[in-house]
Amino acid sequence: MKLPFEIEKSYTTYLTTEEVMNFIRGRLKKRKDGLFGGSLMYFGSLQENSFRFYKVFNARTGPGNPTIRGTITEGSRTTIAIRITPHYFRILFFMLFPCVFIPEAILMDSMSVNGVLRVPDSSERIWVALFGGVGPLIWCYFDSIRPIHITEKWLKSKLKLEEK
Repeated sequence: MKLPFEIEKSYTTYLTTEEVMNFIRGRLKKRKDGLFGGSLMYFGSLQENSFRFYKVFNARTGPGNPTIRGTITEGSRTTIAIRITPHYFRILFFMLFPCVFIPEAILMDSMSVNGVLRVPDSSERIWVALFGGVGPLIWCYFDSIRPIHITEKWLKSKLKLEEK
């Protein structure tokens, strides 16, 4: 079953199964040097003809990095079935803000500004809806949904993939 925001496609490549596995193995061994020692840049597993990995979270890129799963089939050309999934918990977190702030902006009866209780005008309602609802949606797109497409392009270029 394909979930929302998920990419599930089959690709072919001229690389052999061993070359694809070596690429993934190299990613899983790659380290990032840090102040107190190195840390892995990618975390995952590699079986005979399947793999699963994602880029390790850090303060700069955040946890928006998608998980990449794939199955490799040997033939005249190597076929790779790839499934790229986002972190749904983070998307759910960002979706809570519009669910709270947009109805609040529409249904707000009164608001208190500096201790004065009054009815908000339409421009204040729009600002609450934009900053509380639309802002997190835009942030969700750039943090969790856009990296899925960037990851797909990255895999296509590194593994010389062509869609079936």
